[in-house]
Amino acid sequence: DLRQIVWEHGRRNFALRNAGLVSIVCPITDGGPLKGIAIFNTGVQETKQIMEDDPGVKEGIFVYEVHTGRSFPGDHL
Repeated sequence: DLRQIVWEHGRRNFALRNAGLVSIVCPITDGGPLKGIAIFNTGVQETKQIMEDDPGVKEGIFVYEVHTGRSFPGDHL
């Protein structure tokens, strides 16, 4: 069931944030092709592994891209 897979995707995002692996999970609601952004606290390979295990990615509902970046010291919400 599509709704259950998307629910599990969201539940997993909260778990990743609670585990300190993700700092920000942000749905994008402006109607464009991008539907969400996540800022991970992991390296590229670990991030890809985490994303490959996402239930929505596994079922072909979501696709993802990984981009490296950095922030200014002390940045936070």
